[in-house]
Amino acid sequence: MLLERKFHNNKKGSALALVIIIVTGLAVMVAALYTIAQSSIVSADSGIKSREAYLSAKSGIEFIKSSVEGTVQSAMNELSRQITTKYSDLYHVITLEDEIYYGYGSFEDGFIMNGGISESSSAYKNAPIKIVYSVEHELSFSEIDESTGACDYTDRITITATSTGKSPQASTFTGILEKGISLSFEYEHEIIRRYYGGTGPEGYIPGTGGNGSPGIPVTDKWPEEESAPGSGGAIMSGGSTFVYEGTTYYVVMYNTWITLGTHPSQYPHILQINPGPSRDITGWEGVPPYNNMSVESFNSWLNQRDGGGPIRKGDKVIYNGIYYIFAYEPSQVSWVQKPPHHPWFIIPNQ
Repeated sequence: MLLERKFHNNKKGSALALVIIIVTGLAVMVAALYTIAQSSIVSADSGIKSREAYLSAKSGIEFIKSSVEGTVQSAMNELSRQITTKYSDLYHVITLEDEIYYGYGSFEDGFIMNGGISESSSAYKNAPIKIVYSVEHELSFSEIDESTGACDYTDRITITATSTGKSPQASTFTGILEKGISLSFEYEHEIIRRYYGGTGPEGYIPGTGGNGSPGIPVTDKWPEEESAPGSGGAIMSGGSTFVYEGTTYYVVMYNTWITLGTHPSQYPHILQINPGPSRDITGWEGVPPYNNMSVESFNSWLNQRDGGGPIRKGDKVIYNGIYYIFAYEPSQVSWVQKPPHHPWFIIPNQ
């Protein structure tokens, strides 16, 4: 009887031990499966967020690339402006300052970058895409004529930039949103501008500063009897420029027959060029909502850009490095058509 009871107790103990072993094994297996599953989720989520952050950063790089042309153009304008200043102030020292800009944006809202944005601003710090854009100038010159001081100025421009993109939504499992992914960009360009010494080259139409005043060459003279003997007049070709009585500059918009003894103001296709700085309109065609808007809206955009007043007939403008004359004032402005195709710009010979 005693032996039978011991055998029964041993059987119960063995069964209990087996249950414990099985439960422990299942617990270990479940824990392992949970760890594997969690690791897979983290890996997948990290991959998705990393891809989203990369695409955000790539979007910023594309914006950076689109800004390069404007940066180079601004450097060209500034160098030209300072050379023009040197014609009236021989002691002016030409210098170009290095610059750094901060920008930010998103897929939905686009990008903004200018000198008024700092890295400490909340809009910059909290943006899904952050941009740092640096412009360095290496200015040198080579002398051409020692007697006049003529020389060529060379500006070697180096643009370096980074775009840091983040995933648009926070992740439970990864820190990609906080760290972001950064991509870099570098671009070099060289521009050369000539300083002729003295007051400028012969026939040079001087500017008065501002966004790189144009040196429009004088290509014709107002007809006189000596230049067209016996004809009573002469043809002045479209696109040519001339000085009248040594002080006032004009552009001939279309081929025009000039009668001797007349005044430039008597011809509708001869336009007086206003003194003053040139207005830089590079990039205006890509700025909705100014498509087919009034001249007032266009002037508002110009004012925000350079702080100047309304554009007037005869004003000089710069578009992608080429100088044009504002020929007349239409009631509507379309940024789809670009100079020189737009009807209210005339390009003088350059």
